[in-house]
Amino acid sequence: MMQDTEPSSSECAHDGDCQCAIEALRDKCRQALFNASQADVSDERLRFIPRDTIVQEISPEFTLEVLQRVSKNHVAIAEIMQQAANRISPRQPDVCHCMKPFCTGSRVIFAALLFTGLHGMLEDFIREAPPEKCDSSLWELNSKDAPAVLGDSDPVLRQIQLLRGTQRDLFFHWMYQLRPLCFTTKRGGEPIKKLGLEDGLEDNIRLPWTSIEDAAKPSEDEPQDAENRPQKIEMQSSKVRKVHIHPSHHKLDGPDNAFALKTFTGDFGPEISRSDFKKELKANRCISRNDHIHPLLLAFEHRGSLSLLFPWTELGDLPAIWGKHPSPRHEGPSRQQISHEELHSPQWILRECLGIASAVAYIHGLDPECLLHADIKAENILGFPAHGSVILKLADFGNSKVLPSASSSTKVRGMAHTKTYRAPEFDIQDTVTIKFDVWSLGCLYLDFVTWALMGLDEIEEFQKRRLHEEKDLAANYENESEDTFFKRVAIPESRPSPSRPSRSRFQSAYKWIRHRKDSRNSSITDQNLVTEEFSRPVETQVRDPVTKVSHVY
Repeated sequence: MMQDTEPSSSECAHDGDCQCAIEALRDKCRQALFNASQADVSDERLRFIPRDTIVQEISPEFTLEVLQRVSKNHVAIAEIMQQAANRISPRQPDVCHCMKPFCTGSRVIFAALLFTGLHGMLEDFIREAPPEKCDSSLWELNSKDAPAVLGDSDPVLRQIQLLRGTQRDLFFHWMYQLRPLCFTTKRGGEPIKKLGLEDGLEDNIRLPWTSIEDAAKPSEDEPQDAENRPQKIEMQSSKVRKVHIHPSHHKLDGPDNAFALKTFTGDFGPEISRSDFKKELKANRCISRNDHIHPLLLAFEHRGSLSLLFPWTELGDLPAIWGKHPSPRHEGPSRQQISHEELHSPQWILRECLGIASAVAYIHGLDPECLLHADIKAENILGFPAHGSVILKLADFGNSKVLPSASSSTKVRGMAHTKTYRAPEFDIQDTVTIKFDVWSLGCLYLDFVTWALMGLDEIEEFQKRRLHEEKDLAANYENESEDTFFKRVAIPESRPSPSRPSRSRFQSAYKWIRHRKDSRNSSITDQNLVTEEFSRPVETQVRDPVTKVSHVY
């Protein structure tokens, strides 16, 4: 029977029988592997066996003992037997003829055949030439092109390919448990590749997560069993969770084996989810290593979900860092052992502001294509511990636009963005350029300096002053106030407006807010719906509170 449950030991009444000795070795190994196995966090009915346990339990000594039991040629040369055991279970697990990272020799093939009861096939490891395929070829076995890939050169894999019915099912049952996915970084300038079905990433393949923390948790002061409370339905195109990867299944940079897993949820439909995934993957593929950019590590598709993997940070984003150190005069609670004075020092602020600017300059200066980030804000600046300090990194390229060159423009219609930090040209032009990011960066710096000099509370006061500034009703196309750093004003009829359309483009565009909590966190997409028209064109001006606070600083 195929099941991811604890195997039962076989009992034998024939002490001297060779078959019983093999079963005893098999059961002992199976029990050791099961004891070390871990549940698949996305389906607890399934389990995976860590790679380091496989290497330890299926040792050259264990392999040699099994081969000695299954060999029908009792006069086989000991040296040949030992060579076969070393090929199957190399002492250095990454040293295999295929030279692929994480390959365990032929341990998984050997163990899956042993556990399936196909002892006779194990003899092929002894009497035939060294196999051309190994554990790294396992995903090819279940592919449609397997016969063409494997050919007739490898006796073991050829026989596996010929398995049918229960034997075949049982072999792959063990294979899926013994060979969960392993991750490594891209080499040099090699672009991130999306792992998927074409790479053997079937639904049965286990992902080596040891834990995963969903951000969607009920509040501590919210009753857990309230049957009549209103149900919140939050639509989102993606969600980020903290995931731990088993240390023997990755060679990625991550403190405590922790990473950020961004999964595209499909709340707006599978087509939109796949489109958003491809868009963010394309943007990240343009980026090489940069100290102030949050790097994409992996992209993959598994069990119908599209996911991106990034480094995790316990420090969180810039607002989280500001919240832990809310005042320049009084140190706030911090579990990160980072000096409060360090975070408020002019040296640190200037260094990190320069670092963020260098990241923006880098994506704008890519050749031949460049990137418009289009969503620079405090929430997309992440902090990472670095030698007792904090290094800030630009993150989240989900709204980015790939432009042919730095002088190119992109249409604003359909361009998702953050309301607070959007640039003025977004409201009065049909296209924007990379200058959009420069404006957003300036808004971020004003909030940054406000926190550094006056504390977190002053950022909120600064926002309120922008919100409550008197509006020009002749230029306003929305009922609610906005906390943008600019305002729209109607152009007097007596003054001509050369090189400007007679009406604002928003006269025929309605703004649909996808996520709405407050103005700062709103993400907007234009929809082709006619709304009220205005007879007078508009222009933009920097808000008075912004001008005043700039003069103070």
